[in-house]
Amino acid sequence: MLDESHGRNARIEVRYATKTGETIEAGTGKYFDAEVGQEIQIVYDPQDPYRLKVADWGSGYWMSAIWLLGGIIGLGVGTAKLFPKPSEPED
Repeated sequence: MLDESHGRNARIEVRYATKTGETIEAGTGKYFDAEVGQEIQIVYDPQDPYRLKVADWGSGYWMSAIWLLGGIIGLGVGTAKLFPKPSEPED
């Protein structure tokens, strides 16, 4: 990784060699964790090598999955409260 810019639209600049040996310098906002000077794995489009993302980018989906699961559980609990179980008649 060559450079990192912070702020609203955080980006990193990387330099890498394609399978054909072409050296590319490009930037992406699609990364999870990286430091300047660190070697990172990237995934790029062979048809357009300037289109890339850092290989760990998918790991960020776990947080979305956790929020989604929490929402589903909350919805289930809320629905259960709206329709309480009928009480048993007393003898």
